[in-house]
Amino acid sequence: MILRAAADAGEISLLDEKVRYRGTLYPQVMGSEMTPYRFPQRQLFPEGLKDRPAYPTKNGQSRTGTSIVVKTNSPTVTLRFKYEGATFATFGSYQDNVFTGFVRLTDPEGSSLKLKTLKPGKSVEYRIVGPASFPTYTLTGIEIEDGFELEAPSRQREKVYVALGDSISHGLRKDNTCQTWPWLVAESLNLELYNIAVGGSNANVDQVVPVTKLPKIDLMTILWGYNDCINKGKSVEEYLEDMNNVLDEIRRHHPKAKIFVLNLLQTENHQSKKTEFTVDDFREAVRKLVVSRVSASDKDIYLIASDTATNTEDDLNDVVHLSHSGAEKLATFVATEITKILSQ
Repeated sequence: MILRAAADAGEISLLDEKVRYRGTLYPQVMGSEMTPYRFPQRQLFPEGLKDRPAYPTKNGQSRTGTSIVVKTNSPTVTLRFKYEGATFATFGSYQDNVFTGFVRLTDPEGSSLKLKTLKPGKSVEYRIVGPASFPTYTLTGIEIEDGFELEAPSRQREKVYVALGDSISHGLRKDNTCQTWPWLVAESLNLELYNIAVGGSNANVDQVVPVTKLPKIDLMTILWGYNDCINKGKSVEEYLEDMNNVLDEIRRHHPKAKIFVLNLLQTENHQSKKTEFTVDDFREAVRKLVVSRVSASDKDIYLIASDTATNTEDDLNDVVHLSHSGAEKLATFVATEITKILSQ
């Protein structure tokens, strides 16, 4: 259950080891604020033009895929947030891994989210999930009621999943991370998600930096190609070179990670206005990319034929971005394909 009004209670340090920040490798706690960055600050806030990464840094500042986990026997838990980039912010909540709903906060300068236990008298693990693309949020406080205490939450899930790509994976047009297809895949397969997709990006090595910091990756999905073709105007050869550079960098750090390359999805844009290449040309390039790398002895890379995963007008919000039903359909398709491939 989610209540809107906050009450006075015992303040919890944001550095308390029993407070866990998930989906982020770069959580920054300064005083009474925690910002769950997905990329290193040297990339997100470059000092000069030459230091700028090859992905849009503003979109890279998004907190998609991140969440806050606390466990307590307190009857209520209150979290305070501030945010920017939109007039409202939508948060999702879980209690003991059961989704309990969304709540919309409406004061960017400071809003409180109060959670009431569904199991009075018992300890409950809460997971609070942030917005998808925008707004960007900062946690400014955690409170539990006097006389109660935090407990150590469960450990992170055993298998780590990284989603890499552009706005389709990032969650453009989604209010909350829980509505993005990578999150739905992670929940379906019980995986620990790190979403490092960035809206507006195309295949680039800079975006892979967080991958190099993870001690292990069990599986990855990569969905790039639409921006490369339609917006960037790459040739097929340039796209393949960039994708191979990305895959080579991943393999240097995670030689045995299972990599699932998704093909370009359903779209109403089929022809680049900058080149003669089409979306179908890039789909064929993705197929050849995977075949080529398998032939070169990479036995842990797979193609997911996601170009057929969604196929109706209702699956799209616009010419390419997924609707809620489209995201759910794609997530079901991808989770099924991954399960099928790994069981072989």
